[in-house]
Amino acid sequence: IYPYIGIGIGWAWSSLDQVKTVSPANPQTQTNIAGSADNFAYQAIIGAAIPIASVPGLSITGEFRYFATLDMEHSVT
Repeated sequence: IYPYIGIGIGWAWSSLDQVKTVSPANPQTQTNIAGSADNFAYQAIIGAAIPIASVPGLSITGEFRYFATLDMEHSVT
């Protein structure tokens, strides 16, 4: 078993196109979210790999990845 960890930084972009939500308290009220935004992003990874002896270079892996960005702002009406 080969454990591994990793970190990363970068830039993330998100796009929302006519996302609509309805208030459970008042179904006549509707919120529309649209637009795109980008911002600084970062991640952390931890995992383990188990080599497959019969296939050199191939491993079974399992990992946990945490990905986040700084606050992104979208247009809400």
